[in-house]
Amino acid sequence: RKRKTSSKVGYTGVYKENNRYRAVISVNRKSVHIGMFSTAEEAALAYNKKSRELYGEEGKINIIKKGNAKS
Repeated sequence: RKRKTSSKVGYTGVYKENNRYRAVISVNRKSVHIGMFSTAEEAALAYNKKSRELYGEEGKINIIKKGNAKS
């Protein structure tokens, strides 16, 4: 099976659902829901925080695009 390489939103672990953004992270090959957020950037920050908690310096971290918030 092909592996998903990136999210359409542009951040690892962040997916758009209706008008909100879902953050998920993989733990022991299972998807774990982090939360729902108003912006992709908020979801990406939540993903980054959880990634650091679970994986430390080895965790994947999103680079947040400054000024990319949609109004």
